[in-house]
Amino acid sequence: MAKNAGERFGDVLFYGMILLLVYLVYRIFEPFLMPLGWAAVFAVIFYSLNKRLEQRWGRNLSAALSTAGVTLILIVPALLLMTLFRA
Repeated sequence: MAKNAGERFGDVLFYGMILLLVYLVYRIFEPFLMPLGWAAVFAVIFYSLNKRLEQRWGRNLSAALSTAGVTLILIVPALLLMTLFRA
């Protein structure tokens, strides 16, 4: 059965509102997408290292060592560069 013009307008309005809400949610999450992507990349890279450390030293110590290692690899060089380029 065919829909009348009022029902079609209601459908178009409904889907338009859904598209607007999807766009607004995307705009809210947009600043977080790049850091989340990098976090996923680093999680994949360091997963096997963490598993080897976990077999050797246990779960808690491997988590602490992994955190300290990633901090030394990523954060310390960034801090050193910031202090070098500070005028």
